Amino acid sequence: MSPSCDICEGLGLDITPEGCAECIRKRERMRTLPSPSQAHEVGGTKIITARYAGVCRRCGQPIRPGDQIEWERGQGVEHVECDGETWDIPGAPTLRISLGSGYGGRPYRLGETLRLSNERDPDWPEGTAVTVVRAWDQYHSEDGMCFGVGDDSGYIHKAQVRAATEEEKAELVAEETAAEERRAAQDRLRGLREEIRREGEYPAGHHRLNGDRLFDTQSIYGGGGWVEIEREWIWEVENNGGDGDCWDRNNVLTGGAGAVGWRVPRTDELEAELRALSKRADEEDWFPPWRPAR
Repeated sequence: MSPSCDICEGLGLDITPEGCAECIRKRERMRTLPSPSQAHEVGGTKIITARYAGVCRRCGQPIRPGDQIEWERGQGVEHVECDGETWDIPGAPTLRISLGSGYGGRPYRLGETLRLSNERDPDWPEGTAVTVVRAWDQYHSEDGMCFGVGDDSGYIHKAQVRAATEEEKAELVAEETAAEERRAAQDRLRGLREEIRREGEYPAGHHRLNGDRLFDTQSIYGGGGWVEIEREWIWEVENNGGDGDCWDRNNVLTGGAGAVGWRVPRTDELEAELRALSKRADEEDWFPPWRPAR
């Protein structure tokens, strides 16, 4: 009996004189696949028959055992002929880029357009718009700092890119403009809320608010905050009911330990701007939980 069947026996699987059913299946499958000696090399890659399932770095579609694939050590695999959508442009120069997960890297997406950063190739200056035509990941279980992971273990995310077309550049510029407008709106909201804290009053007593809540991130654990618009006042409220919080500061009733509130007189202009920012945040789903520094 083979060592693998000893393992199967230890797991309580049924064993026959020829071995366990799983080991028999694996042996039959291995007989039907070409051996590594049948692979042939084209350029720096090898064309082989896939033995394992995977994902094509060129079209993003599954690779199944038995498919003819191009393989290069540490560079992912791809179909010899892709049926899925690809982003190649014949004859277009390409560049390989990578970034470790420990340095903030994330998997590249096929077809995405981005700008190069930290690129030292004079033919590809920083800020050049490029489109991903191949993407793959390489995992290092140890010594990750030696391989550019940026941590003891993790992934190096890799891609092959080409210069973006004019249409792809236009889409990227539109995305960048929208992102900049979102950041400006978030900064404006942050500034308004900080201004209410800075310029508003911190009224004594315990106040039960009865207005419209905006930007509500109150949690059951005593954290979060919100803006509340009443008929006469606009409040900036910070929930203050968590373990370790100083509950003596609380001047707003919440049904729990309470919250800290600052208020300014309501004006039509301030209310309109806050409501417009709230509507935009809901539509674009960009509002993050936010807690100003005390």
